[in-house]
Amino acid sequence: MRLNLESEQKIYLILNKKEVRLSRFYQQLPNEYILCDQTDPPIASEHLNEIIFVTYCANDGKTGRLGFEARIKAITAENRLILYKLNDPAPCELRRWPRIKNNLLPKIRAKCQKKESQVVDISSNGAHLIIY
Repeated sequence: MRLNLESEQKIYLILNKKEVRLSRFYQQLPNEYILCDQTDPPIASEHLNEIIFVTYCANDGKTGRLGFEARIKAITAENRLILYKLNDPAPCELRRWPRIKNNLLPKIRAKCQKKESQVVDISSNGAHLIIY
């Protein structure tokens, strides 16, 4: 499947199979390289040559979310990332990864029938709670 991204389209970079960071596609380069904006917090130089997972919503309105593996090759002076695409985009499900790291979760606690609960995952569709 061909990579079909528009300039400034939102993409998500998944590092270490658990950390999801928002970025924007900038430009497709020759030989399977792509250029995207730096994330916040920024990806540091110690992540160079790491394999990450890139995911995005397809523009055709029917495919849903697509993703592919890429290697972080460089960080430019303009604060952009150069990624090397390792495989073709394929349908994927972003829900396999948590949206927020556990140590960044808000200290939200609630009680339901005298049992305490805690938020363990937050997404655009809702929250995952644990009742103790």
